[in-house]
Amino acid sequence: MSDHDKSRERKVLYPILGITVLIIVVTLVVITIITNILNTAHQNFGSQQTLPPATQQPLQPTNLQQVETVLGPFSTLPASNSTTPDTQYPAVLMIRQDGSIGASSNWSVPFNTGAGWTQQSAGQIVSLTVMSGFATFSTGPGRSYTVKCNQSFVLEQDPQYVYVITSSSMQYSISSARAEVLRQHI
Repeated sequence: MSDHDKSRERKVLYPILGITVLIIVVTLVVITIITNILNTAHQNFGSQQTLPPATQQPLQPTNLQQVETVLGPFSTLPASNSTTPDTQYPAVLMIRQDGSIGASSNWSVPFNTGAGWTQQSAGQIVSLTVMSGFATFSTGPGRSYTVKCNQSFVLEQDPQYVYVITSSSMQYSISSARAEVLRQHI
């Protein structure tokens, strides 16, 4: 083999040898990284961890129970077909899903837009009529209720808010927590 052929062979082999060495180095680095990741994962998650003993937590009251405690007790009003029923104004009313209305024996929540009431429609109210200072609304088929305008009420199915309907048919709400702050003894 001539010197020229040997030189030509080296020129072809050196790049191939360099690429082969590079592939081996990269493979070793990747294997090392994967091994470190697996060891770390095993240390963090694979070992047995002792959990603190379970403690019995007391049951938390529901929003409805909290509202009944804070704004109640609620006495059921007699059913009325009148367009101007006795709603025990200014008592907070509880609009119940069974079609009845309860009036608080102790509390009112005065309506004042400066006290945090925001204009917001109650999603459960599907129809609304205001006449002679009273608002009549429906929450579904066969569920019609009448409240005095500006009289605060709670929808049993949505107890986290207290609502008011004004004589101009505007609906306002306030959180039950805020209503607790604003409540006044009657």
